[in-house]
Amino acid sequence: MKELYILANKLGFKPQNLSISWKTDSYLWMCELQKWLREKYKFHIEIEDFDDIKSGELVYFTTLRTKHAEYYHKDNKQFSGYEDALEFSLTTLLKQIKLIN
Repeated sequence: MKELYILANKLGFKPQNLSISWKTDSYLWMCELQKWLREKYKFHIEIEDFDDIKSGELVYFTTLRTKHAEYYHKDNKQFSGYEDALEFSLTTLLKQIKLIN
């Protein structure tokens, strides 16, 4: 989570609700970051959940894309929780934006 915070900070992200901290309210902070990325860079994150037939557990997969599909990333990595998948997606996306800028 710290890496995500550092990358977001370098790109100039500041949550609208200043009482939200990445340390104590990580999910809400990530939601604000996701919204900011969608509005500023037109990136969209999709997180899909599936029932794993072998384990019977719910697993998550991520997709990152732009409005015009200039950047498309689908990761087949499985995550055990939505928040983990969101953090991975946001970190991956911020690294790509950093490379573009």
